[in-house]
Amino acid sequence: MIKQVIATLAITTLTAHAGANTNETFILKDNSGLAKSKEVQKDFNLEPLFPSLGLYTVKSDGQNKSELELKFNGSQNRLGIQSESATKIFVDHPMTLRRLDPNPNDQDFDDQWSLQDFSETFGTNAKDAWAITKGEKTALGKEVVIAAVDGGFDLTHADLVDNVWVNKAEIPDNGIDDDNNGYIDDINGWNASSNNGNIQSSSHGTHVIGTMGATGGNNLDVVGVNWNTKIMVVSAGRSLGSTSTVLKSYNYILEQKKKWLETKGEEGANVVAINSSFGIDFADCTTGDYTLWNDVYNELGKYGILSAAATANRDIDVDKRGDVPTGCSSPYIVAVTNSTNRGKRNSRAGYGFESIDLAAPGTDILSTLPNNRTGNNTGTSMATPHVAGTVGLLHAAASEELALLTEQNPAAAALIYKEILLSTVSKVKEFEGQLKSPGILNIGAAATAAHSYAINDDEDGEVSDEDTDQEEGSDDSEDTTDEEETDSVYTSEQSVDITDAFIFNGVTDSVIFGVKNVNSYEDLEININIQHTHMEDLSLELIAPNGKSVLLRYKESGEDSMVMNYSVDSESFEALSNLGTSIPAGNWVLKITDHSYQDSGQLNNWSITVKN
Repeated sequence: MIKQVIATLAITTLTAHAGANTNETFILKDNSGLAKSKEVQKDFNLEPLFPSLGLYTVKSDGQNKSELELKFNGSQNRLGIQSESATKIFVDHPMTLRRLDPNPNDQDFDDQWSLQDFSETFGTNAKDAWAITKGEKTALGKEVVIAAVDGGFDLTHADLVDNVWVNKAEIPDNGIDDDNNGYIDDINGWNASSNNGNIQSSSHGTHVIGTMGATGGNNLDVVGVNWNTKIMVVSAGRSLGSTSTVLKSYNYILEQKKKWLETKGEEGANVVAINSSFGIDFADCTTGDYTLWNDVYNELGKYGILSAAATANRDIDVDKRGDVPTGCSSPYIVAVTNSTNRGKRNSRAGYGFESIDLAAPGTDILSTLPNNRTGNNTGTSMATPHVAGTVGLLHAAASEELALLTEQNPAAAALIYKEILLSTVSKVKEFEGQLKSPGILNIGAAATAAHSYAINDDEDGEVSDEDTDQEEGSDDSEDTTDEEETDSVYTSEQSVDITDAFIFNGVTDSVIFGVKNVNSYEDLEININIQHTHMEDLSLELIAPNGKSVLLRYKESGEDSMVMNYSVDSESFEALSNLGTSIPAGNWVLKITDHSYQDSGQLNNWSITVKN
């Protein structure tokens, strides 16, 4: 039966136009699940691109985007697939590097102003971080890997070679996929433009990874944010190719991280950050063909990967003019602009109070260049690897408690590392109103905060036995104790856009960190402030630190803007008792799922009250 269905689908959707130009490539997002079949992929000439999101490349066969969508969806309807599962076609946009002309300079650490003290050069206080760690491993002894997607890399550079990631499960140049990960001879990474393990060289990418992790303490050339780390590289061609090439690059990195998690560190790579010094100027991540970018960053974030992204090398307000990827709303993006050694935004660098997170040094940055050279480059491309490198350094600096959370809940931990980055910037008044965190990356302060990080599990509001003991003969001792006890309230104040059903399966997560232990579900009160154009399209799931969950709401009608309260006496779709009688301290997750298309809304805030 499946062969008959596939044959019907192929005949009705991909009838080629005689003499048509078959060179144009589009990106197909399959919501029906049919494209998972190897037979469908063969009949449709689909190439897997980012399978976990149902993304594939497809040749145009002379048809435009609208014609392809009509044909695919028409065939699906004939097979009984509902229209809400419609296939979507996206344009495969070309990429451009965030590049400004390089200007070679001297070759020693004193000339790396970006890593000096803020008080001297408006640098990043890197030496304060290096007093804690130089980037070796986590507190649990796990290797840290940072990745870069760029045009190419000179991996033979004497100041880089020791820090390049090596896939130890692969045998070099034998033409065999030794580790069965779907990539042949991927020794140091992948070449997404030619689909092999041969990493090409370029000036731009070599400069980028030198900032992230040129070897320190070796009396040679420069030092990176990390003295000792592992850098995974994915080359996407000198001009970065197109959307599909970049997504293929991201997917390679994601597959390596998944394998590392699945095998508990035996295979794959513990990638914690990706540097993306490229993009599309004046593009709107919320509309048209660009929405899939946000999905991909959310998917990477699910596995604990933050994406440091360079904004436009133009003096524009990204909030108004648009940019991909720095205009995307995924919480797992860290959007970076370029600051100078005078503590100002470079006159050719983008900004945006809603879109751009922070500034980092990106003007006259000394780093590695091909053929064992060093030199200065300028641009947001040079600012961003300071941030990507710092994310790796934070994982090495993190307290044992934070390192343990990172392994148990990579997605939640990634947001903690981002918050540490943004909350420790060196404040600059000029950046107020221009950036989410109005200041310059402070590597030293961020590493210090990660090193001392502790989960907030203290018993706020509880009174110890010593505090409540009364002198003998006191008639009102019990009443006094009751009056002094207060409820503990934990709140997520940050508003979050609710993802439409078409994007990322319509799932939006919000986390409240460090909630105290709960003796009984009867002590809980949940308050959710939400607005949405169609409340009946939403379901709300509450997940406790013990892994148990309860569906609070499922496709129920309501006002466009609602404040919902759930406690032991309230009606919810599933009973709160499903959470168990005793819940340990930890992080709570509210999962919002949108079940239909073309609607919008946001979670304004939500809170958990633990009654004493």
